[in-house]
Amino acid sequence: MSSAGVSKQATWLVENGPRELEALLGAIVYHPSAPILIADNDRHSLDASSGAGKLLGVPRDKIIGRTLDDFADPSFKPQISELWQAFLERGKQEGTLRLVGPDGKSREIEYTVKGNVLPVRHLLMLRDKEGTADSTRGEIPGWVQDYAIFLMNVDGTIVAWYSGAERIYGYAAGEVLEQHI
Repeated sequence: MSSAGVSKQATWLVENGPRELEALLGAIVYHPSAPILIADNDRHSLDASSGAGKLLGVPRDKIIGRTLDDFADPSFKPQISELWQAFLERGKQEGTLRLVGPDGKSREIEYTVKGNVLPVRHLLMLRDKEGTADSTRGEIPGWVQDYAIFLMNVDGTIVAWYSGAERIYGYAAGEVLEQHI
């Protein structure tokens, strides 16, 4: 391939790589009934499955841009910030949230959150603790964890290494970044 072709591919990767990874994540993760949120470091929902909308009692487009705080029982709101800060420090967390349902009643929701499934994109799996037929288990499903996503430049040098690749291949990002595949 000519140097112009390599340069064109490198430019495409820089411009489109993150967007393409997000599209891939969306295709992998969004099962219609699984209550899943993708959030940023500030707890804002960047995307939500229709299952999350069903669990929270609002259409998924009304979840995007909001935080879990917006759905929390008022007495539980102060704890969410502390829980989230602890999660950001550890990279993963499981627990229970007290959210207000569409009927106005407070209920316990189990959650599992995994950090940086994409850069500054965190995956939250929710489950109604009462175990309704529509809920899923409170863990990230194996079919999501089975993907090792990483980016290489056109020369085969690793330029991004995400948590699934760390788990599957056993190498931390610092060990592989800037290394040839």
